[in-house]
Amino acid sequence: MASLQDRLDEIAREAAHDLGIAGAQVAAWDGRTLTEAAVGMANVETGVAVTPDTLFTIGSTTKVFTAALVMQLVDEGRVDLDRPVVEQLPELRLADPEATRTVTPRHLMSMSSGIDNGSYDDHGRGSDAVARYVAALADEPMGFLPGRGYGYSNASTCVSGRLVEHVTGLDWDAALRQRLLEPAGLSQSWSLTEDIIHRRFAVGHTRATASTPAEVVHRWSLPRSLSPAGATLSCSAGDLVRFARIFLDGGVAPSGARVLSEGAVREMLTPQVLTPPILMADFWGLGPYGKTWDGKVVIGHTGTTPVGSSSLMWVPELGVALATIVNCREMGYPFAAAVQARLFPEAFGIRVPGKPKPVEGVPVDAARLLGTYEMHGTRIVVEASPGGIAARVASTIPDADAVGEASPLLALTPTSFLPTDPRIDGNRGWALVFLGPDDAPATHLMNGCFALRRVG
Repeated sequence: MASLQDRLDEIAREAAHDLGIAGAQVAAWDGRTLTEAAVGMANVETGVAVTPDTLFTIGSTTKVFTAALVMQLVDEGRVDLDRPVVEQLPELRLADPEATRTVTPRHLMSMSSGIDNGSYDDHGRGSDAVARYVAALADEPMGFLPGRGYGYSNASTCVSGRLVEHVTGLDWDAALRQRLLEPAGLSQSWSLTEDIIHRRFAVGHTRATASTPAEVVHRWSLPRSLSPAGATLSCSAGDLVRFARIFLDGGVAPSGARVLSEGAVREMLTPQVLTPPILMADFWGLGPYGKTWDGKVVIGHTGTTPVGSSSLMWVPELGVALATIVNCREMGYPFAAAVQARLFPEAFGIRVPGKPKPVEGVPVDAARLLGTYEMHGTRIVVEASPGGIAARVASTIPDADAVGEASPLLALTPTSFLPTDPRIDGNRGWALVFLGPDDAPATHLMNGCFALRRVG
């Protein structure tokens, strides 16, 4: 029988080749041993290969790191999860006065704050970048009032990051390094450009096809103002698994340092919000999300930047974890899915459920669903099409794809649909779900985890 190392190497190599990915890493913890695979090129222009210690930007998986920083302050009695944020961060101003008065850190980390996903505006490279971003939220429309719904939000996590800054007196990058990365021994994790350039780093690439080789994407990150949500933190897959072990071991890092209390870990992994059936999660905790595969609760997070994509999943019941990272933005989710579908059954004994298939003859009340839905930078227009409904997408989000011609949506249920054009959900395999009263027009459209409010 092939060793886990051999299987990891083989699976990573085959998945990267099949998906046209320049470079990738996979790391697995089976409860006893960390096994790592590195395949392909970190930079096809310079010929630098991916090694196990190569850094990749991890995108929104960073949100779990930010949540851990907040929970450290909860452990210390310096942050109260259920006390309004404005009482702990007096500068906070949201567009809705009631939201300003009532939003709590629990809302922020469980994606129930109602704050729009937010802009991707650059507020500079200075240590005040996050503060400037949060100040701009006073002009950002709310999706719903705190605690009244669910909607993924980069902006809410930036508020969490700014709360960390205010309470500790450190900027987010310094707090991350001093309070989490260094104590936990995560030496292959860095968030500042001036640190990253001294290490082997995987730059972004386009997807290779049968006729076109992968090419370097000549940019490397989102603005520093979005760092708490996932702009700049760069890690190896091995370090992501080491980070997951903190949650598997009750708050103790592989270094032996206690970085969270057992109570903080339990709180972070406890369901706070049950999500609609969106193929991404069954519930959101405080930072990570959870779903059930083969009767086992799987916890984790994923993330995408203009130059790469990551996935980190762990199973508390079994004490195992798996991380994947690639340097091709649109192939991160397909790569993670391909690796998980083979490694979880082989290494952990967990069957990964397949993607749901459209259902023939589902009754769809199209009149309730037709309309225009928006979040910052994205507009989806849902219109009638022969036999059902279709969607068009316009976006100003960096590197997001537009869908100018109406693309049919295939029904799973009367209110949930699979897009036929993968650009609609960023090639993530998500469903679109309409929310609202049964006897009235839908109020929101969920594109995977993102909540778009009806505007017309």
